[in-house]
Amino acid sequence: MSTQRRAVHVVPFSHLDLFWLGNQEECLSRGNRIISEMMERIDEDQDFRFLLEIVVFVKNFAECHPEKVEKLRALVKDGKVEVGPRWAGIYQNRQSGEDLVRNILYAKQFLRKFSNTDSDSANLGDLPGYTPQYPQILSKAGIHNIIITRGGPKNAPLYFWEGLDGSRVLTWFSSRGYWWARNRGLHMDKEKVQKKELEEEIREIERLTPAPILMHWGIDLILPAKNLSKNIKEWNQSSQIKLKMSTPTQYFREARKTPGIPILSGEVPSVWPARAHGLGVKATNALLSAEKFATVSYLLGLGDYPHQELKSAWQRLLQGMDHNGGGQGAIEGNKRKLEYHKAAIFLGEEILRSSLRLIAENVEVKQGS
Repeated sequence: MSTQRRAVHVVPFSHLDLFWLGNQEECLSRGNRIISEMMERIDEDQDFRFLLEIVVFVKNFAECHPEKVEKLRALVKDGKVEVGPRWAGIYQNRQSGEDLVRNILYAKQFLRKFSNTDSDSANLGDLPGYTPQYPQILSKAGIHNIIITRGGPKNAPLYFWEGLDGSRVLTWFSSRGYWWARNRGLHMDKEKVQKKELEEEIREIERLTPAPILMHWGIDLILPAKNLSKNIKEWNQSSQIKLKMSTPTQYFREARKTPGIPILSGEVPSVWPARAHGLGVKATNALLSAEKFATVSYLLGLGDYPHQELKSAWQRLLQGMDHNGGGQGAIEGNKRKLEYHKAAIFLGEEILRSSLRLIAENVEVKQGS
């Protein structure tokens, strides 16, 4: 296929990290500024597109800026802004499984209420590894596409990742990272753009796949400079390799037409040493047990189901599972994460004990004849 017919989809986004460039509130505040400025950018440039990979940042923005909610909602509905189907950027290799499901569940619930939209593509940011169960979880949640940036196959940038049950999701491996276009200065003054190097890197990937190419412009909690759109337009006037502003779903819509996409399977082990404390599984199980017996108590008419308390605990726990263990917010952030885990365990055990007490008090014991 000629390079003149091969689109390179440039996906602008800001890697929305919790607990990285400060404490949680500072990172969420930076996210608010990014979203506000992003909407202004689209007002100025209707070709601009943007990915918001984490839902908790969108929820925080909506709470802090109700006057801007309708505008953001319209951009999401129009497809100019895409919101990914993850509540937080949680690990994969050290989770129990239920937390991976809840991370998607609460994100999708929010999106459907916020904009009456769904999300078909997950951008996994800079996660260090991927569990083989994830294609199954994604498929059952109605998610058909994902992007990874670490540990992918060297010779297959685009492939179907097959799960343990045979489920498949179309996967793009961004081997040069989510900072690829940023590192080559595609947002900088024209004379500083490393065009020659970027063209050669694109051609290297073209030799590995007949598919269109996805190129991130991303960096932690920073919005791309305005030069990005201008540089793309000028690039297309002088290069056979054509760039287009895009979102992940827009990319995958075209990529899915590629013939002969390979099928791969298996785990991608974590390339990072263990950073999480050992309370994740215990906290997840505590909330699950609480839900089960609170449901029994409710169905027996013995009390109200603590829906909001459990949902809030799950969401805080997911935020506490965020993959960042370093950065400027490391000391306070790791302390907060531990508090979220302990709070989930405490609440789960309290609800469990209360539910068991109510059930036990209403068990009828028949005396022997």
